[in-house]
Formats: sequence, structure tokens, C-alpha cells
Amino acid sequence: MNKILLTFGTRPELLKLISIIRLFEKNNRRSELYVLNTGQHDTLIDKEIEHFQIKVDNTFVLEKRDGNLDNLIGQLSIQFGKLKIHLISQKINLIGCIVQGDTASTFATSLFCFHNRIQLFHVEAGLRTNDIDSPHPEEFYRKTISQIASFHFVPGEIQKANLLNEKIKEERIKIVGNTIIDLISLEQKTTPPNPTGVLITLHRSHTCPKYQDVYIEYIRKLISQNPNYHFTFLGHPNHNQKFEGLEFTNLSRITAVGYAEMLNYYAQSCIVFTDSGGVQEEASFLEIPCIILREKTERIEGIQKGCAKIVNLNEHSISTVIDQFDFETMSSSKFIYGKGESAELIFKNLKEFNLS
Repeated sequence: MNKILLTFGTRPELLKLISIIRLFEKNNRRSELYVLNTGQHDTLIDKEIEHFQIKVDNTFVLEKRDGNLDNLIGQLSIQFGKLKIHLISQKINLIGCIVQGDTASTFATSLFCFHNRIQLFHVEAGLRTNDIDSPHPEEFYRKTISQIASFHFVPGEIQKANLLNEKIKEERIKIVGNTIIDLISLEQKTTPPNPTGVLITLHRSHTCPKYQDVYIEYIRKLISQNPNYHFTFLGHPNHNQKFEGLEFTNLSRITAVGYAEMLNYYAQSCIVFTDSGGVQEEASFLEIPCIILREKTERIEGIQKGCAKIVNLNEHSISTVIDQFDFETMSSSKFIYGKGESAELIFKNLKEFNLS
């Protein structure tokens, strides 16, 4: 039987693919999907699978998750080899594959598709900093995936232009927005923001440890010099012991939370400091000022429209930082990453390829 492989291995991938899975279910086509969890994240993703009641057809069991990318890619490659044998035994023929973003799981899945001549459909394609080391390894992963993909679902015009510059054929590119807006449109909280609430997330592997000391010191000063604000620091497994030194009376440290809980923290915040690309997208839609704890960002729209700014490591006054944002402009730009119809557009285009 013919099926479409849909893979995810990290929480962001899953969250950005849920709306597509839901659309297959809504159209009574779920049986045409083969949903694979590569196991790159474990506890982080299990909460979301349970909360959103996602039926997973197969889950890789990885022996070791130690942050070593060589080990991870090696294990995933071996698991995909076993998957191929399993699918043959079940008489399942993969006629296409849907992947999202630029994770190690997406990269490994793409290699599997390339080796086995399976059409690859890349969701959230075309993001670029044009610096192979920032973010590392994501910039390399996504550029390589673009060379493999049969079709590219891009968030906007900027990403389309990036792919055209890389000689990707225009007919293989479709602007669809970002699928996270589909999900957040359904789950969004309407609680008025707390005027003294500040949310901080810091998780990317390339900031740990290379830039970790710089950003931790900045965060330390930010918290100590703004006693009238309450800070919530969202932890992540990528953090090492240096984060344990953040201890202040106006700081709450929490471990990784589910998406519904995350939206509650957004609702309680007047500004967010983050190195996450997904948080940049969500903050713009929720009209929350966003300070990016990175040297570069591939979410250029947020910078251009005034929804986000690269951090100034010499500015520690929250009120001064907030005053730099034009909230009227932000409100008019909340749909820069989509209007909540990305999955519909993707599903429509898959039909044209006889994949749905």
C-alpha cells in the first residue's frame, strides 16, 4: 500500500506539523500517513503527543542522547535502515515524505529519502542567515535539505527569494506562511499581559557553551537591575550547570513545559528574550516585543517590521528596551508569519502531486 511518511523528532517539529496531521484526519485521509517519531527528544515531545492525541505509527528507540550530533546522526541512519526493512515486510510503499524545519531528525530523514528516491516535501523551507556557523548546525542542514527536496513550502517572499538565489526552480516553491500560526490561532490565550512579566528562553546548542557566558551575564544584569519586573526563565535540557547560578528573588526558574503552558507564560509577559526562532514567530503573532539573544536571525521579517530586535548587550533597562518598540506597527504586522491557513495551502499543493 502507498503511504506518505511524515516525520518529527523534536517538539518544535511536532508542533508545526500538528495542523497538517489534523487536516489529513479531517479529510478522512489519516490512513495514508505513516507518522514517525525519530526519538530525538523524549520527555519534551511525549507531553505534546499525549496532549494533542497524536497517533504515532512508529518511534525510533535511540540508545544514547548525549548531545553528540555525530552519535545522533549515526543512530538515526541505522534506524532508517531498519525502518526500510520493516516497511518492505509490511508491503508499505513510501510515495512521499513530509519534513519540517532544520533539525538533525529532518536532515537524517532527508538523507533517507535521497538514498531511496522518495519525494521530499519540506515545510518551513528557505530560512537562511548565509553564515554556515550561525546557527550551527541548522544552517548547513537546511541548505542541504533544500538540494534534496522535491517541493518547498516557504513562510514568505524572503524565503522564496533565498531559494531562487540557490537555483531552486520557482515552480517547486510555494508560499504558505508558518504552520505554527495555525496551531497558536486555535490555542491562543486571551489573558491581558502582565505589565511587569518578562519571559526568557535560552536553549540553542550553538549558544551553549560558545556564547553562554555572554548571554548569562547579560541576563544576570537584566534581572538584578530591574527589581520591579518579575522574570520567568524557561529551562531546557541543553543547559549546563552554569545556568544554576541564576538565583534572584524576582526570578522564577521552570523546566520545559507543554505548549498549552507555554502560551500561559506568553500571556503573562510584556516582553520576551529568546534565542528561539519559533518564539520569535509566536511573539510577533501575539504582539509581544521580542529581543533576540543571538548575533543573527533567519526570521528577518520580525526585524524589518519592528516586532523583534537583536539584543544590545549594553542595554539593561527593561522599560528602555520596551520603549524602542512601536506597538501600533507591531499590531499591524502580526500576520507576517501567516494567518493560520498554512496547513490548508500545503494540503492543497500535496493534492496536485497526487499525495493527498
